[in-house]
Amino acid sequence: MKTRKTIPIINLLLVVLLFLSGCTFRQKAELVDAKGKDPTRNYVVYEGVFLNKDDVLAVAEKIRGSNPAYDKTVTDFHVTTHFLPDRPYKEVYGQNVTVHVIGYKAGEVKMEDGKITHNEALEVELESNDPLMKYCLFQSQEGWHVTLSYEDKAFYTNKMDYSDAQKVDYTLTGVYGAFLQGQFVTYDANDVNTLIAERISQKK
Repeated sequence: MKTRKTIPIINLLLVVLLFLSGCTFRQKAELVDAKGKDPTRNYVVYEGVFLNKDDVLAVAEKIRGSNPAYDKTVTDFHVTTHFLPDRPYKEVYGQNVTVHVIGYKAGEVKMEDGKITHNEALEVELESNDPLMKYCLFQSQEGWHVTLSYEDKAFYTNKMDYSDAQKVDYTLTGVYGAFLQGQFVTYDANDVNTLIAERISQKK
């Protein structure tokens, strides 16, 4: 599994100081898990880099043809960086992130019950020149990937071993944002924790 690149310690400390001096975060206790959150509000389910569907499909087609490896496919291609974050990185919403596609794999994944399922994904690396975005990515989960298709749940792509992935080399550009409880993607920090009912009434 691919690990994050190390940021020089001096640069990292400077970024931390910038972040702490210019940003206001929620208290950790407020965003511990989904059970502790208000289901009527648009809390952040996950943050990540969201990609253009046609761009991802074009890369996938070059690698394995037009047919996905498995029956279930993803509707919005993204790289998850933080799941149920205790402090959303709203300050970098809307920023572009470079996505290097470095591997492809379609294969077996072991589920919690020990049974085998199958998932298909692109292994990726994320890059940005912005100091705050670099810090955000440095704090994120490892094993960056874009799920393409799956048999049971897209979630199991997190458990894939990419050590034997097919090596590829493509570069895409994505946008950093969040998938909210109201079941939509946003790049606007002002959407976080708004009332879901208000958004629904506005759309009518």
